[in-house]
Amino acid sequence: LFPDFKFIKNPVFRLSLFSVIIITVVLYFILSPGNPYLSIETTPSEANIKINDAAVGKSPIGYDLDKEGIVYVSISKEGYTTIDTSLNLVAGQKEKLSLALLPLPKEKISINTEPSGAGVIINDRLVGNSPLLDYVLNVGVHHIRIEKAEYYTIDTTIRVIAGLNPPV
Repeated sequence: LFPDFKFIKNPVFRLSLFSVIIITVVLYFILSPGNPYLSIETTPSEANIKINDAAVGKSPIGYDLDKEGIVYVSISKEGYTTIDTSLNLVAGQKEKLSLALLPLPKEKISINTEPSGAGVIINDRLVGNSPLLDYVLNVGVHHIRIEKAEYYTIDTTIRVIAGLNPPV
């Protein structure tokens, strides 16, 4: 009823079969493409890198992805424009991104109070006392707090716009 497998008992055949299995496994690992790899360099360096909304470190960085497909990359650094991009990576692909971050435009603002001498805090950092003249800020949204003993505290948000910044 069953075929005769006497040849399997032959030591030469078993050694040959074992050799074929080992060679097949080794070739699989050598020839399989592996996971995609992404390296990111920025100018300036030390930019924050997020891949698929997960923080992975600062540039320069190399990153092994767990699978192929679309990868969303966000690169940010204070004082520079944020770069958001996507890549479609395939198994075994090694991709290198080399990007130059552009500095945010800057504008001057002035803050005057009556009476003078109030502490001016911008983005949670004390930057001086009023009158604060021609203070340089990046274009964008900033939190301003003005404090003086025995006076109400002013807590506000301003948007610095290139070319349009009247005194506060």
